[in-house]
Amino acid sequence: AAAGEGPKVFAVTRVHSLLGRSLAEAFLRAGYRVAGFDTERHLGLLPEIARLAELGGDSFMGVPCDMSDEQSIHEAVESVRNSWAAIDVLAVNVGASAPAASLEQATPEQWSKVMDVGARGAFLFAREALPGMRERGRGQVFMFATSANPAWNNMALTPAFPMLLQQMVTYL
Repeated sequence: AAAGEGPKVFAVTRVHSLLGRSLAEAFLRAGYRVAGFDTERHLGLLPEIARLAELGGDSFMGVPCDMSDEQSIHEAVESVRNSWAAIDVLAVNVGASAPAASLEQATPEQWSKVMDVGARGAFLFAREALPGMRERGRGQVFMFATSANPAWNNMALTPAFPMLLQQMVTYL
């Protein structure tokens, strides 16, 4: 951080997920303030979120948010701005539980929910964070797409994932 500024602010969506928690922890350990966006249910019930709060102390903020709702996303990003500052690094970790049924059996309504959280939510978060980045002439947005399918959700367990985290933190 430049003279007179506090620590940089890293924000991650779906902080309850394995990828979200891994990113939050890596950036906390690197000295960033971390805002973890997620549903109230996930923020309040998961022991992993409590561990992040314990690790980060005043440098971790769990921010309730409905990833499919424009007003909720606006209010969540605004709460980070009001508490700390504009977001320096945003990791949009998008994903929603796909219908349990096969694609052929899924309804258009089920698919719309997946797209509202994924594609639309990613767009809305980036749109909210970018003005502060532009004003300061710096900032990064990373977008990750993950799956609720346990067979696909092992990214943090692969040998390359810790290296990716280290490179992100070092680069920024």
